[in-house]
Amino acid sequence: MYGTEYDSSKKFFDQFHALQEKTPHLYAAVDSQIENSEFMHQSGNAKNCYLLFHGSYNEDCYYGYGIKKCKNCVDNHYCLESEWCFECIDVRKCHTLRWCQDCENCANSSFLRNCL
Repeated sequence: MYGTEYDSSKKFFDQFHALQEKTPHLYAAVDSQIENSEFMHQSGNAKNCYLLFHGSYNEDCYYGYGIKKCKNCVDNHYCLESEWCFECIDVRKCHTLRWCQDCENCANSSFLRNCL
């Protein structure tokens, strides 16, 4: 379908580049078991997620990087084993946090920093 004949009168790498340009590229590297999740990269075992990068075992999470074992989390960076977190950075085992950073085992809070 995308194959072309090799022309020895032309440079190999020019032909190879032309072949790469007309061949579809993989847009994301994902693991298996991705269910109803779009625009994922380096992610696996996700359900109902959107735009997650470097995540695994997530459900109903959106717009995140480094999200692992989370549920219902939106717009987070390195959120681990947490639920209902919004715009948090480096949180772990937290529940219902908003705009928090560097927190662990915290719940029902907003604007926390360095809280354990």
